Amino acid sequence: MLRKAFTLRCAGAVDIGVTLPLLHEAAQWDADADPSIFVVPNEPCVLVDYLQERLSQPGARLWLAEADNMAVGYLLGRIYDVPGSVLIRPHRKALIESLGVTLDWRGHGIGGDLMGLFETHARQQGATILSLHVVESNRDAQVFYTRLGLRTQSLTMSRSLV
Repeated sequence: MLRKAFTLRCAGAVDIGVTLPLLHEAAQWDADADPSIFVVPNEPCVLVDYLQERLSQPGARLWLAEADNMAVGYLLGRIYDVPGSVLIRPHRKALIESLGVTLDWRGHGIGGDLMGLFETHARQQGATILSLHVVESNRDAQVFYTRLGLRTQSLTMSRSLV
């Protein structure tokens, strides 16, 4: 597949509007995969509030991939300190909260480039571990993250009580 041209940039609160369609698409994919947990907000203001809240957290950053004058991918991440305990060493963690690439642009290197950008930023900020959460049903994402060198560290298991 021929790689299409795109650019990456660090974004901010002023870019929330252009990020909404991407976030909505990601929410729809999650809801389709597991409607017992995920929902697609009916009102755009819910996603605006979500992004504003996330970006207000210390260490939070938003990156956008753009092509043809539109956003085609995003990564929302943050870097924070994990305090030590009796069982855990203190460390600085880089957490990818959300990553999405619009369907038409998948397979062109956007997700990998966004991950690389965030990883570089995380290292510069002293993070020693990069992590994310991916739902079990999202096999494509699991393959993608494995190709980038991530490995399963733990599993969260659950069952419905209703």
